[in-house]
Amino acid sequence: MRLFFVLILASALQPSPVDAQPPNPNNVFGKYEQAFWQERDGLPQNSVLSIEMTRDGYIWIGTYEGAARFDGARFSLFKSSDTVGIGNSLIYDLLETRDGTLWLATYGGGISKYADGRFTQYTKREGLSSDFTSTLFEDRAGILWIGTDGGGVSSFHDGRFTSYTTKDGLPSDQVRGFADDGEGGLLAATSAGIGRISKGRVIRYEGSVEIATADLHTMARTRDGALWVSRRPSGLFRTTAQGTIRFGQDEGLTASFIETIFEDRDGDVWLGSSAGLFRYAAGRFERYGSEGGLPAER
Repeated sequence: MRLFFVLILASALQPSPVDAQPPNPNNVFGKYEQAFWQERDGLPQNSVLSIEMTRDGYIWIGTYEGAARFDGARFSLFKSSDTVGIGNSLIYDLLETRDGTLWLATYGGGISKYADGRFTQYTKREGLSSDFTSTLFEDRAGILWIGTDGGGVSSFHDGRFTSYTTKDGLPSDQVRGFADDGEGGLLAATSAGIGRISKGRVIRYEGSVEIATADLHTMARTRDGALWVSRRPSGLFRTTAQGTIRFGQDEGLTASFIETIFEDRDGDVWLGSSAGLFRYAAGRFERYGSEGGLPAER
């Protein structure tokens, strides 16, 4: 995922803090902010893997070389080499839970919790299934779910970890994304399809064969109940009670591989890809690229 569209998503899709400046209506995207930052501006690395806007108004950015906290003018950097409580500088995912805690998924250093101005690290020593973590999710009950690369899924609740792997019925131990199953359980996107976890058990996912056993990259459930799934090496699917649709060039989607899926506060779905940024509205995709005001990828 490249910075040239990621930081636009950060301001477009997250709620604005009370003291933030309102978007300029003359920006290219209308109500959406547009900006461009890179290493020379203080970012630790130009390839951005994750973004989270916390309730105090900061934007947190995960990269291959650490986490950065952005206040709108400058970056504060946090790396494993100089920050106690961060075990690896490769930050795959960021998540602020409802209690205001910020969580970092690191590749090789487990997960880290940021609260009260300090980081606390959790690894296999504390019960995490693998220190190579890739994705984070909070369910309706406030349980934190951690996807790993090779260790399946771990949940964290009341200070304890519970793990689910292929031995419990998970399709693969390489986990790349989560979504609510719509019935109080959890869906996990893996390299071998979707695993459903409900009431402490992994049960069969009863869904479209096009995604049920496929190599998946990410997923998201939107407020209308639809499940969006990105498949490797290509393919974007939307599943509802009426069936599953695969999107492509006929709908304006010219990118084959979708890296990220977001729903903004207005209900629009945004896709991040190597071909740029796409917005889905009224059954079609609009592409935002360098011709729309974004700097071209270098």
